[in-house]
Formats: sequence, C-alpha cells, structure tokens
Amino acid sequence: MRLSIKGKLIALTVIPLLGLLYLTATKIYDEYQFKVRLDNVSVLVQVSKKLSLLIHETQKERGMSSGYTGSKGAQFVESLPKQHKLTDEILKEYQEFVQKTDLTVYPQDLQTLVLALEKDLKALPEVRSKVKSLALPLAEVVKWYTDMNGRMLRITAFAASISPENEISKTLIGYTAYLESKERAGIERAVLSGTFGADRFAPGMFARVIRLIAEQDAYLDTFLDNASEKIKTFYLDSMKDESIAAVERMREIAITNASTGGFGVDAEVWFATITKKINLLKEVDDRISSEIDAIMEGFTSNSM
Repeated sequence: MRLSIKGKLIALTVIPLLGLLYLTATKIYDEYQFKVRLDNVSVLVQVSKKLSLLIHETQKERGMSSGYTGSKGAQFVESLPKQHKLTDEILKEYQEFVQKTDLTVYPQDLQTLVLALEKDLKALPEVRSKVKSLALPLAEVVKWYTDMNGRMLRITAFAASISPENEISKTLIGYTAYLESKERAGIERAVLSGTFGADRFAPGMFARVIRLIAEQDAYLDTFLDNASEKIKTFYLDSMKDESIAAVERMREIAITNASTGGFGVDAEVWFATITKKINLLKEVDDRISSEIDAIMEGFTSNSM
C-alpha cells in the first residue's frame, strides 16, 4: 500500500516527534531517578553525621570503661558515669532522627544493620552495669564497644555505595576511610588505657596495638588519596599539635616495655593525651562533613 503525499508528510512529522518525545521522557525519567538517589544519599549523609557524633562518644566510653576495667575500678570512677550521660544525649538525637527516616527505600542490608545497631543500643545499660561490677574482662569490654561501632561505621559506608555521582562517591569513600582510622585510634586509646591501668599487656593486646597503628595509617592513606587539597591541608596542619608527639612517646614506652610491663604511665594521663589527638581528628571529621554538605547542596540545586 502506497502512502499519499499527505500521509508521507504526516509520517515525516510524527515519527521524529515521537522520537523527540521518547528522548524527552527518558531524560525526565533519568533526571527524576538521579534526584531520588541524590535525596536518598543526602538523608544517609545526615544519618552518618549523627552516627559520627555518637561514635565519638562511644569511643570515649569504651576507653574509659577499659581504663576502669584494667585498673580494677581504681581509675575513671568519676569520669565514666559523666561520659555515660554524654553518650546518652547524642544517642537520643540519633534515635529521634532515625525514627523519622523511611529506611524501606534503602537496601535490605542497611535495614538489617540499623536493626542490629538498635539491639546493641538497647543492651548498652546492661553492659555498663557489668563494667561497673568488673564482670567483664578487658578484651570483652573492648570487643563489645568495637563491634557496635563497627556496625555504625558500616551504616555510614552505605552512602558512598548508592551515590549517583562520582565526586560525591569519592568524597564519601575518603570520609568512610577517615572514620575507620579514627575508630582505630579510639580502640588504641581503649586498649592502652586498660594496659597502662594494669601496668602490663593482657594476652594478645600488644599484637593488637601494633595492628591498630598499622590500620590507622592504611586508612589514612585511603582518606588522603580521596580528600580535597583543602581537607588534606587542614588535616596535616591539625596533626602538628604537641599532643600528637606526646601520644607517640607513650606508644613507644608501651612497645619498648611490652614484655616486662612497668610502664610508669598513668592511664588517665594517657587517656587525656590521646583524647586531645582524637578531638583534633573530630575537628577534621567535622570539616569533611561540612564539605560533603556543600557538595551535596551543589548537586541538589543543579538537579532542580
């Protein structure tokens, strides 16, 4: 069947128009999907910020609990209950935010992690009670808090895995590595608080300290590979503080005298010194978080 001239003209007009409509619809759909994924990442970034604050407090609580346990209840008697209150304040903020967040739009693995973390948080009062009564050995105290913090860190890592944009993913990968390094510094604080409190290394703890130092450095390398020049400079300048050298000196005392003990280092002095370092790390953490907010805001504005 031959088309009339009119039919041919209509075909010449309609077919390109249909193609244009298809391309336009596809573009609109892709832009919509990009915005949805960007919004989901943005919410997870906010969850990560809440978790970063909570991890900072549970890291301190772990360190004090370890020092209390290692010294058989002689040290951190007054500071530990105060830390419990600080942790609880930040914990409440995290839980209130998560309760308002629709987690069903995220992968099942993330939902499972959040539920597992909630179980940890519900068990926290019981763990605190056992620490107070010296019912847990040092290694178990460190492990319990570390397992809980590990779940929090895995939740923060999800944002990078679902990001629709390379620049956001790169920054989030670096941020996740940085938080992992900071967590290792927190574990080191806990292990050596218990070690200096007992004035000797518990079985397996010396090897763990060596591993923690190596892991901190490895994660920092990943962070620096992905960080912006501004963040790199801020981090390197922050690490010029005297507390960094003081931590190194006390580390060296522990390593040199690992087989004999008798370190001559007060656990509370160690805790206060490395806490200064970790607080500096938290300042860098906050700076990275602000940079992520700025990047996210830029992409969100462009997607509207």
